Amino acid sequence: MAYKKRIMYLFVFILLLLFIYVLSLWLVSSYRILSDDPLVWEERIQRLVDNEVEGSLEPGVLLFVGSSSIRFFYNLDTFFSDRVVVKKGFGGAKVADVEYYKDDLIFKHRPAVLCLYLGANDILYRDTAVPVIAEEYEGLVEGILDGIPHISVALIALRPIRDVRNNNKFSQLNELMKAYSLSRENVVYLDANDALLESDGLADSALLQFDGLHLNKLGYDAWGNAMKGKVLSLSGNDRQIIASELGRD
Repeated sequence: MAYKKRIMYLFVFILLLLFIYVLSLWLVSSYRILSDDPLVWEERIQRLVDNEVEGSLEPGVLLFVGSSSIRFFYNLDTFFSDRVVVKKGFGGAKVADVEYYKDDLIFKHRPAVLCLYLGANDILYRDTAVPVIAEEYEGLVEGILDGIPHISVALIALRPIRDVRNNNKFSQLNELMKAYSLSRENVVYLDANDALLESDGLADSALLQFDGLHLNKLGYDAWGNAMKGKVLSLSGNDRQIIASELGRD
């Protein structure tokens, strides 16, 4: 009996340690996401810098920068098997964070196409109006175009989620960034969301994780297939074909 009690106490102790560990990870992650100080991401950015894929500094790469939707895009490179794909995603990324680290995340590379997925965390974790977020996002893109004038920038539309209130804000930001893209020759709005919707126009829960926010493997498969042709078209030289492919006038 005493032996069984010791085993039970040990099991409870291990569970308690595991709970404390998970709680500490959650608290640290929440602090970073909620913080307005980009320096909280310094270690995470350095990890991205230290783990470059082969050929990432060569000209003509496909560069994807953004939040956890990019970070967890587990099979992104398989959709562009004949191209070098550089993935610079970190969970909790906001527009200002990418602005601060754009030298390490963007300017050190010579991409043919830069795909940005930003704005979701700004909407979810900042008490800031959507038009203000759009202005910040546009400012980031303008700075990138100043530094790399001939780059093609694709603004990936924010994905639908199960939270209706925030989903409406996502749609609002999408519309503002779509309008902005129409005013810039080298910027396109890349909407691959139809592949992620149910027939009622809501986010397909079968493609989302339990949190209703992040994609699961099926979701990434659908998302990647939907954006593949559009991204590849941007690396071509014929701007008329690119505009036609993406539905621009």
